[in-house]
Amino acid sequence: MALTNYTELKAAIASWLNRSDLTATIPDLIRLAEARLSRELRVQQMVKVEAWTLAAGSFVLPDGFLEIASLTFLGTPRVAAEYRAPETFFVLDDVTSTGTPRFVTVSEGLIYVGPVPTAPGMDYELRYYAEIPALSDAAPTNWLLAKAPDAYLFLSLSEANAFLMDEPRMESWKSRADSSVLQLNGNDRRLKAKGMGQRARTA
Repeated sequence: MALTNYTELKAAIASWLNRSDLTATIPDLIRLAEARLSRELRVQQMVKVEAWTLAAGSFVLPDGFLEIASLTFLGTPRVAAEYRAPETFFVLDDVTSTGTPRFVTVSEGLIYVGPVPTAPGMDYELRYYAEIPALSDAAPTNWLLAKAPDAYLFLSLSEANAFLMDEPRMESWKSRADSSVLQLNGNDRRLKAKGMGQRARTA
C-alpha cells in the first residue's frame, strides 16, 4: 500500500488495525502523532528563517514556533545572540540597556533580546524550528510524510492502540516509531557534523 498522501495514510492506519469503524477517529490520531513528532524531531526541514528590523526589546513568536535555532543581528560585524533561560536572562545587568543585543530568551509567547536594540532598529535573522505542517484533505502531503512515512504510520498506530486500550500493541508501535524518530534526528546530526567538518577543512 502506498503512503504518499493523507488519504493513503488514513487507509493504511485502518488496514493495519484491521478496523473499519475508526473513520472519524483516525484524523485525530494523526494530529496526536504530529504533535509528538513536533516535540521530538529537530531536523533541518523544520527550520524556518525570518528577517526584519527590530526596534524593541521583545517580539511575538512566529506562528508554529517551537524553539530557537539561532538569532543573528546583521550589523558589522554580525552578532549571534546567546540563548539564556528566562530565570537567568531577566537578572542580567545589561539586558535593559541599549546596544547590540547579545542575549535572547523565550518567555510567555515572546522572544526577548538584551541589551535593547539601539533606535531606530536593527536588522536581524531568526532561524527557528517550526511545527510539522499538519496533513489534511486540503494539504494532503508534507516533507515528513515524503521522507518518513513509517514515523507517521507507527506513531498513529500507537495512538490508535492507546485509544483502543490495547497496551501491548501500543508499546510495539511506539517502539518502532521511536526508532524512526531516533534515525531522523541522528541522520540530521551526522549531516550537520559533516558540513562543519567540510567548512573546517576549507577554511
